[in-house]
Amino acid sequence: MASSLDQIEQFIANQDLRYRRNDEDEYIQLGFTTENYIDQDGDHNLLIIIRLEEDGNFLKVFTPS
Repeated sequence: MASSLDQIEQFIANQDLRYRRNDEDEYIQLGFTTENYIDQDGDHNLLIIIRLEEDGNFLKVFTPS
């Protein structure tokens, strides 16, 4: 069963997580403050991208950089 970005957004919103949806490129971006992880800019942040591929049949979750 294929998923939609609307469904993924609803799951995230129900968890009271901060996110941003990009409809142009069709992904959802989540950001978290971290205690131990430090990004390449020296910030304690982790960026997570959620994207659906192949007409919603595959969920791709990744952290850029």
